[in-house]
Amino acid sequence: SVDPGSNKLLGFNQSTTTTRGTRTLSTVDTQVNYALDAAGNLTSDGLRIFSYDANNRHMQTSIGSSSESSKITYLHNALGQRVFKSEPQVNQTAPDETTLGTPFIEWLKKNFGWLFAAGQANATLGQTYLYADGQLPDYAMLGEYGNGAASGAGRTEYIYLPTDSGAAIPIGIFRSNRLFAVHTDHLSTPRQITDDTNKTVWQWPYSAFGDNKPTGILKATVNQNNPNNVYTQDPTTNARLQATNPALAYNPRFAGQYFDSESNLNQNFNRSYAPNVGAYTQMDSIGLGGGMNRRGYVGGNAISRIDPYGQLAWWFAIPVVLAANEAWNLYTNFKDFKSCVASCPVDCDDGKTNANASCKSMCAIQHWGTPNGAGPWNPLSGKR
Repeated sequence: SVDPGSNKLLGFNQSTTTTRGTRTLSTVDTQVNYALDAAGNLTSDGLRIFSYDANNRHMQTSIGSSSESSKITYLHNALGQRVFKSEPQVNQTAPDETTLGTPFIEWLKKNFGWLFAAGQANATLGQTYLYADGQLPDYAMLGEYGNGAASGAGRTEYIYLPTDSGAAIPIGIFRSNRLFAVHTDHLSTPRQITDDTNKTVWQWPYSAFGDNKPTGILKATVNQNNPNNVYTQDPTTNARLQATNPALAYNPRFAGQYFDSESNLNQNFNRSYAPNVGAYTQMDSIGLGGGMNRRGYVGGNAISRIDPYGQLAWWFAIPVVLAANEAWNLYTNFKDFKSCVASCPVDCDDGKTNANASCKSMCAIQHWGTPNGAGPWNPLSGKR
């Protein structure tokens, strides 16, 4: 929902309907409201609570009420990479002696003393992440390793194809002594994974901002009465294709993003991306250097633009068929806003090529065009 001025997302309305056969038993509508802190960070989506550290990084997700909530903690290294995600930790509330009575509490302490033990202060079980350096960009995750966590996928290592420009195209996974092939689109986004027998075990259909869930293979069914699960239908056989659950857990999404099921967000290096709204949960750490919309993702065009570091939303006109290598060249060559401004060869109103700072800033922000109406400058070719 939005406010009366149509310029602010406040939350959404959630409707739950209980049915029995064809009869509706009850319908409950719940208004779920978003909450922000003073820095503009999303602190609640109505279902979860998000906490941030001193560097404005997402450090914790809490789920449930305060007395019975569970929390997941995230740790970052000095380079800004998220290197650890903990197991869910449940808040422990000791039984209340006033409510239950002293004799019963004494019996509990004698037979179930662990109920009164202090909870673990720091998260130790979870998933550890390792990133690339050198020839591969530092956003590329090389592996994730569990240390006994129940929800972890164990040891997983990722294989990339390096390019001359320094980009990293994911091409494979090694897990449980098996190799899987990753098939990507033109922006190096994984779209399909096949196993060592060439069978599809995971696929992620296209959507504008990645708010759909990955699926397994499409399975043919007959005489199914639930149209919500139907993808296509053959009128001659009444057979329908229904999406199955993926046979492989795989969390990488757009370039530099990793999906967290507990928060329903994609970790995107410097920020967290909310695919359900197509925007970030935090303001851009480089201010207006990444675009006038400090929450926006790639200028609203995820089909032809990338942002593996969660900082820039470029406004150039990029063809949809732009190859991943060219897109990465574009990003790495101009990700420093100051360099963008310094490299902008515009002709200002005074006719001078070396424009003043304000003119260059305007050029860098507004489509790499010029204040006097000249055509946009193509950073790939160096020409207008």
